[in-house]
Amino acid sequence: PAAGRGGAVPVSAAFGDSDGPRFVRRVLPQYPEIARRRGREGRVVLRLVIGVGGELKDAAVVEGGGHGFGEAALEAARASAYAPAVRGGRPVECAAMLPVRFSLKGS
Repeated sequence: PAAGRGGAVPVSAAFGDSDGPRFVRRVLPQYPEIARRRGREGRVVLRLVIGVGGELKDAAVVEGGGHGFGEAALEAARASAYAPAVRGGRPVECAAMLPVRFSLKGS
């Protein structure tokens, strides 16, 4: 992604850390029915780019997937709302990794 005014996109921001991006409203993914029927569980890692206004600029599956997990995780990420990362007291565009676990226990 293109960097915002004046600099590179920080890629080491940890999602949910005090200065990293965070959820304002988190939408949980729906468990894919085909995976549920087959008894499948899995883990997906998303790479999210959050803009200075908290907008989701990009979302991609970088690890995992299959059985509909990647699509479900992306759909939930796109429906969620975010607050941007902060550096030096100012919001900044950043990229952060978000792991999403799909487990049948308790679902």
